[in-house]
Amino acid sequence: MRHFVYMVLFCGLFGFSGMAFGQDYYAIHFKFKPQDNYSLDEPSGFLSNKALERKARFSLEPDSLDMPVSQRYISDIQPFILDNLYNTNWLNAAIVLADPAQIPLISGLPFVEKVVYVKPGSHVSGRMERTKDKFRDLETNVSPAGQRVAFESQNSMLGVEKMHEAGFKGRNVTIAVFDAGFQGVDTLSAFKNIYAAGRMVGTRNFVNPDLDNVHTSHQHGTNVLSLIGADIPSQMVAGAPEASYILCLTEDVRTEFIIEEYNWVRAAEYADSLGVDIINSSLGYLDFDDPRMDYTADDLDGETAIITQGANIASDKGILVVNSAGNYGRRGLSSIVAPADARGMLSVGGVNQEEERADFSSQGPTADGRIKPELAALGQSVYLLGPNGQAYLSQGTSFAAPQIAALAAGLWEAKPEWSKDELIDYLLRSSSQSDAPDNQIGHGIPDFMKAYYGEILSVPTLREPVEWSLYPNPMIGNELFIRFGNEEMAHFTLFDISGREMIRLDLSRASTREPFFIQLPNLIAGIYVVEIRSAAGVKRERVIRR
Repeated sequence: MRHFVYMVLFCGLFGFSGMAFGQDYYAIHFKFKPQDNYSLDEPSGFLSNKALERKARFSLEPDSLDMPVSQRYISDIQPFILDNLYNTNWLNAAIVLADPAQIPLISGLPFVEKVVYVKPGSHVSGRMERTKDKFRDLETNVSPAGQRVAFESQNSMLGVEKMHEAGFKGRNVTIAVFDAGFQGVDTLSAFKNIYAAGRMVGTRNFVNPDLDNVHTSHQHGTNVLSLIGADIPSQMVAGAPEASYILCLTEDVRTEFIIEEYNWVRAAEYADSLGVDIINSSLGYLDFDDPRMDYTADDLDGETAIITQGANIASDKGILVVNSAGNYGRRGLSSIVAPADARGMLSVGGVNQEEERADFSSQGPTADGRIKPELAALGQSVYLLGPNGQAYLSQGTSFAAPQIAALAAGLWEAKPEWSKDELIDYLLRSSSQSDAPDNQIGHGIPDFMKAYYGEILSVPTLREPVEWSLYPNPMIGNELFIRFGNEEMAHFTLFDISGREMIRLDLSRASTREPFFIQLPNLIAGIYVVEIRSAAGVKRERVIRR
């Protein structure tokens, strides 16, 4: 059947037949889910072991959403359709190619809830110029001399270098990246360690299900992945180079229709079946080539858009969804895109080097009044890699979101006992304006150390600028030197990573021109927090003992 459809489309494109223009794509939503071969009592029949392990880890039970679409229904609609692209379990729907004349008959079937038109069967004019430019971000070449400074600067904004010093690089965390294509990922040196270590868990093309290749079509996914998993110390090291990955092609850059939202949901199901922990989606939907599909600000209410419904389901299943807020910020308030309006996830805005909202970064609130975005990261002059392995600067919230996804992966490696909601809570509380979140950059820019240590590093701001340095850090021997304030006396406390007090000392020095000197014999290798108090105030900092 599929070969027949391709032949008709081919003929229609070349003018030999008008039949292709009588075929469109639809989502057939079913009312029920009768099962002949599957039961919730035996979930291993339709979920992988990895998926079941992740559910057990967070005390989540398999439910009817996990179960397959009824094969009985799929068989019953076959006489009315030309092709069945795929089924989505979470939405209980089949995505099909059909003659529009058959839709009233399909809609009248007793088990069909609704039929949604999702894409024309042939390319159409309209907003094609706009959609072709969807991922055309402003780019500037970066000279080789500036590379190391560039990527380290954006890592530093989130505390990624300290995360790596602590030994956390996303190990044992699985990240799915949904995008428009991943040109060069399978050949670039930046990602060779992922493949060599067997950490490329799966790849799937949901735009063209017959093509088992995600390494074509577009470079946007390559750019995004470089901000999560690139690993070339001399050129670029992203936040989670030791994570495992799933790559899903869900976005068709040639057009913009609602079918791409269904692709996204199907990809989320696929990733869930492989035991995914984090989904990074640098995609968003607001305007379509068919204006009838467009969303208004009122539609961004956390439940209307199909992709938002999918993100909500993923979040309910314990998956952390990280999505770009959108690049419609110049429109003003309530300019986010779907699924950034979803609940229980992280939408990410973009800031500039001064840590202010980039003017293009979409703003909240949602239609129901929730603050969006939740977090922000560098989105202007972002250092990333292209499909040829060359580095350049680009901009967009597309490139802010993956930095947050990488940070979350490192934190989840460090704190595997945290649930998804706990992880989100610690990220929000660690952020630069957590006490006064707004609809510009949400809670602000998160920080690894504050998220990891929580209240241990939460101390009053020093009243005045005070000289501060702690060295050597990491410690190799037993000696530690601290420069702090202009007093000759100070109080020193050492905590372990859980906040338990280990050592308390009164310090003195002969001259304020000298540092305080501390000896810490018998200190085992690990991560600690140093606190020093004097009349100047309080300062806390982490120290690593090698």
